[in-house]
Formats: sequence, C-alpha cells, structure tokens
Amino acid sequence: MEPLRVGSAIVATTEPHAETVLDTIRELGLEMQVIFNKGAVMVLPSGINKATGLTAALAELEMSAHSTIGVGDAENDHAFLPACECAVAVANALPAVKERCDLVTEGEHGAGVVELIDRILENDLADLAVDVPQVRTMRIVRLSARWGALTVPMVGRVRFRWTQDLPGVGKNSPAGKVTGARLIKEAEGWHVVFRTETLVVPADAHQGPQVGIDRGVHVALALSDGTMREHGSWLTDGEREHLRRLEKTAARRRTARPKKARPSGRERRTYGQIARLRAKAKRRAVDWQHQTTTELADTFAVIKVEKLSILNMVKSAKGTIEAPGRNVTQKAGLNRSISGQAWGRTVTLLEYKTIDRGGQVIEVPAPGTSQTCHRCGHRDPASRNATVFACVNPACGWVGHADTNAAININNADGSAVSGRRDLGTTRSVKRQPPRAA
Repeated sequence: MEPLRVGSAIVATTEPHAETVLDTIRELGLEMQVIFNKGAVMVLPSGINKATGLTAALAELEMSAHSTIGVGDAENDHAFLPACECAVAVANALPAVKERCDLVTEGEHGAGVVELIDRILENDLADLAVDVPQVRTMRIVRLSARWGALTVPMVGRVRFRWTQDLPGVGKNSPAGKVTGARLIKEAEGWHVVFRTETLVVPADAHQGPQVGIDRGVHVALALSDGTMREHGSWLTDGEREHLRRLEKTAARRRTARPKKARPSGRERRTYGQIARLRAKAKRRAVDWQHQTTTELADTFAVIKVEKLSILNMVKSAKGTIEAPGRNVTQKAGLNRSISGQAWGRTVTLLEYKTIDRGGQVIEVPAPGTSQTCHRCGHRDPASRNATVFACVNPACGWVGHADTNAAININNADGSAVSGRRDLGTTRSVKRQPPRAA
C-alpha cells in the first residue's frame, strides 16, 4: 500500500485505500479506529483522538480548557474543538467544521492562523459577538432621549445609550420591527447592535457624475477628477509615544515572566491599555471612512474601483528555508500600511451607501492601471517612480501624480457592478445590513 506513513501512535495512508485498511483491521482482529482528515486515512488506537491529546497536554501544563483556542479544518478536528473555550475554523475548513466553530477566519491554511494570532494580540478576541435571536424576550423600551433598556438572557436588565430610533419601539418610531440583537465586546466596553426589518423604498437614479478611485498607501483615495481624500495619523504624537512605551513594558514583562506562568495583574492591565489605544485609533479610522464614503456616495452616481485580492497582497514574503524571501522587512512594512488603510472596508461602505442613493459601485480589473499612461495608453513600468508618473513615450511625455493617473485609468476601464451584499448583477438585495465597523 502506497503511500504509508508510520508514526509512534498512528498509521496513515490516503482515501483510496480506506477499504483495504478496514479489511486489514478485521483480518488481524485489532481494536483500532479509523479517522479521516481531508483525503487522509488515519488509524489510531481505540479512544485516542485530538480531544484526548488536548486533555493530556492541558493536564501536563496545568492549564484549563477555558484558556485554550482550538483551530481546525477537517474531520479529525470535530472531537477537540468543542473541548476548547473558543473554536476557530480557517476559511478552507469543511462546512461541517465551520458550523461548530465560534469564529471563521478570512484567510486559508496558515494565513488564517496568522490572522487569528493578530486578533489575539490586538484585543484577545474581545470583539467576538453574542447573538440574542429571540426579540420577544428582550423587552426593549426607551427610557429617555439618550437611554434605553433591554433584557439580556442570563444577565438581566441592561441600560444602553440610545443613538438611533428603532422601528416599532416607542412613539413616533419608524415603521418596521426589531428581529434580533447582537452583543459585541470591544476594548472600550460592550455594544448592542439591533437587527431590524424596515420598508425600503427604491431610490431614484442618482444624477451625479462618474469617478474612478485609486486606493493607495501614501494617498488614501485618489480620484480621477484630480482631487484626493487624505488623513493624518490616527493617534496624536503623545498617544503614539504612550503606545510605544506600553508595548515596550509589555514585552519586558512578557520576557521576564517564567514559562507556563500566567500574566500578572500589571501585565494584563498593560495589555488592556494597549488594546484601548488601538481601539481608539480604529474608531477614528472608521469615522473618517464613514464620513468620506458618505460624501463620495452623495456626490457621484457611479464609482469605479479596482478589484483587488487584498489577502494575497498582504501575504508574508519570508518564504521557506529552501527558497527564502527577499526584502522581507520592506514587504512587512508595506503589509502593515495596506492593512492600516482598510481598503476592503472602504469599498464595502461605498457599496451600500451608493445603492441607498441610487448609484452603483463597479469593480474593474486591476492589472496595468498604475503602469499605463491614461493619455496615450502606453504601458511601461519605468513610467512610474514612487508617486510621480512620467510617461516614457516620446510622443506623449505626460507627467503627473501616479495615483491620479491610475484613478483615470480605472474610470476609463470596464467592469462589473456589485451590490451591497457582493452579489453581482443589477438586482437589489432586499435583506441586507450595513456592515458593522470592524
């Protein structure tokens, strides 16, 4: 039988040999079990699986299962994921595995694990949400102009800040009803987001102009009309210095802590301070994106953007031992800059806002937009030097901002319209929710 891999407690082959494995176990009269793992067939002693291995490891480390996060993607992960406090599935996991998990990453394979680690370091997964699907048990009431109250299962009566009228709650409320709620814990505290059903009146066709938008690192948004939408740092100089000192303090305490020892109260408080500062920067970034996308949706009827695969763009350049990467430090810095601009969130906000105003967002192919001269159509990588585009075609010689040139190319390209729920076509999604700023 080929292939056949033998370990200290496991024998593995591939699925075409599953029947042969079962026949062999029966012929030898062995008490063994067969577990599948995405095409692999593994033979283990009876009663041995990832859950029993996790239990043994936690006992040796003197840790609780409530302190564990499990990551899985295949059939053999069903046993141990429920034993973890938080179960996570990567994007390429089997559908049955995803259904049993608390969180599904956007990245696949190792990229999903890196994404999970980044979230743990950022806020210790404090942003995981809890759904309250039964609206009849919430008993939502408005207490005053600024406060409301609801009942949370297993918690009791909770007051919350009233920031927007809810359909069907209180006098003079809009038509419709609340169908559910979601409790979200972030670094600065708890939030409640209500799910509602309202009557959506189709918007009249937007009569504004068309524009192309290039998303960049040096310039956040460059428009084909020559204007730009820029922002400064999300933290002040004092806040950045405070964050730098907190990170140094956290690193020093983490290094000094004995192995297997839990973080001290001071170390945990330092992590909390770091999380709150980062959450403040994130709120400011989301606020800028909301204001900017609202202004763009109000002004333009058709907005064209590049169709980018952002997850592929921010992949690590480290490579492998056999084929090490090049310019790893520079690529890591670029990845941080791209992630900091949150390009995907900008387009997501534009999509539902333009549709609400009778406009549309069109995604166009990305290749060549930054290397092609919009005036003569000549394409040459040598034409672009950082933020300056100088056409090398002797018959043209156009010189200008590289991002503006790319935005004009985007505006001139053909693409596909997308709706607020990312389904291609001209029909409007009836059931849709504006994305939570995350």
